[in-house]
Amino acid sequence: MPWTLYAYITKETLKLLAMAAAVLVVLISVAAAIKPLSEGLLDPPSLIKFVFYTSPTMLQFALPFAAAFASTLLFSRMVADNEITACSASGMSYALVLIPVATLGLVLMMGLYVLSNSIVPRFNQAAASMVESDVIRLMVADLRKGHARRMGNMVVYADDAAERLPTDDERVESLARGSRYEPFRVIMLRRVAVSILGEADIIRREGTAQSANIFLYRHGLSTLASFYLEDPVYFDTITGDLGRGSDLTYLHRLESPLSDQPQFLSGAALRDLAADPERFDRIFRLKSELAEALARQRMLQLIRDDLAQGPVLMRGPGEEIYEITHATVMGQGEADPQALPANEIRLQGKDDMPLTVLAYRAVDGPRRLERRFEAATAHITARQESFDHEPQAMVELREVSVFAGSRTNAASTQHDRHTLAPLHWPTRLVDGLRRSSTQNLLTIAQQPGRTATVDQSAAKLQDAISRLLRQIIAQMHQRANAAITALLVLILGAVLSMTFRGKAALVVYFWSFMATLLVVILGLAGETACRNPNFPLAVGVGLMWLGNLLLTGLLAAAFVRLRRT
Repeated sequence: MPWTLYAYITKETLKLLAMAAAVLVVLISVAAAIKPLSEGLLDPPSLIKFVFYTSPTMLQFALPFAAAFASTLLFSRMVADNEITACSASGMSYALVLIPVATLGLVLMMGLYVLSNSIVPRFNQAAASMVESDVIRLMVADLRKGHARRMGNMVVYADDAAERLPTDDERVESLARGSRYEPFRVIMLRRVAVSILGEADIIRREGTAQSANIFLYRHGLSTLASFYLEDPVYFDTITGDLGRGSDLTYLHRLESPLSDQPQFLSGAALRDLAADPERFDRIFRLKSELAEALARQRMLQLIRDDLAQGPVLMRGPGEEIYEITHATVMGQGEADPQALPANEIRLQGKDDMPLTVLAYRAVDGPRRLERRFEAATAHITARQESFDHEPQAMVELREVSVFAGSRTNAASTQHDRHTLAPLHWPTRLVDGLRRSSTQNLLTIAQQPGRTATVDQSAAKLQDAISRLLRQIIAQMHQRANAAITALLVLILGAVLSMTFRGKAALVVYFWSFMATLLVVILGLAGETACRNPNFPLAVGVGLMWLGNLLLTGLLAAAFVRLRRT
């Protein structure tokens, strides 16, 4: 065996491959850093670290093009120096000349597969952590300077802010509140004001508190911020209610240039994600939306059930308690109990008595009756609380008389319609549903009496899970496909260089480049088709592998032509 020749070919190919790959990787990595740099997420010193962390990701895209360039340039030079002719004259076949290239291609294929499944995800996580650390640092600095900070649909202002590690008690307490993860950082705020924005950024609710904590959690490649207000005072701009509530929480996802996508996960993480889709950020959010919709449905059903037995007690703002009595559900007991919308309760008086709502206040002692409402009918609908995501009952009374105090002969005011302050069920409903598995929630969502919102949320969750599984399959095939492409284009560059003798190296590389580009385009098209539920999964996978099949055919045809010459 001509080991000297093989060593020369291997060494020169690796040298050219390293130089070409390095240039392409640096260019692509710097281009990827432009967006976070322009948005202020990276300072100049962090730019170098970001380019370093994203280099392995860019390497898997640049390596096939660099491989084609390296083998084309080397063998074009060997052809021009008559080294290939000398090998043929000494009795070596073209297949023997290509052995070091094929061996190096196999090593490259296995290395690229390991790179995309193990090494790249770790570097992506390091890059995401670095960017998110800068985001957290900038957030604390802005709050310290007295600048308001927007987090999703919430605007936060604080007189002081500080960052620290969470204590053991805070980790335990966070898990007890229903969180799936322990916090890794805590931002402490003092003298806090928050505004919840609705549609068109109109302020829907405002709140203040002496202190608040922002707990940061890692969820895949995402960072979730749980905003925890302690003993807040809030004002609802829609209803005009002012009161003091219990401790409230608000969940927000910190933006990151590296989103939680399957292409940023390792092979083992992809398999775990397929077995447990809740680990994916989008599935987790849609599951939470379904849990909230089921909580609203559950609250309305509990109100119906309790009204069938007697009065219903609900929590109002602050220390208020509301009791709905002398009420019966309209349509209850009729032949078609599902005739009324499942997301609404209509009430009327009972036993020739008007529907009555008693408003009590309980502060350090027995509750005291403050107002009494007597109405002909009432409509109860459900909405979601902006802070802690607990369902609220919106009670609209019609043809109502309002009495102040507990006296039976108290003066009253008459209204055609009167909406009570948002009411809550005495116990929390959403926490248990959020802790349930996705499959359990989907099973509950199929039960009779479900609302249209529950149907829509369940359909969105099922569709997202289906799309995620298709993305995982596409990603696993794409990684294997890209690894094989690196092997084929490395050999193709050498074969084309020997086939087109007398042609300039750049001309030969043009055809190698175009072949590589075609394979990459077909791979991306197949991956897109796999993600699209309108296409059969087999079509997307077949399109993904079509490029390598064509590349194999081109390589075989070029080699047959080479042997004939």
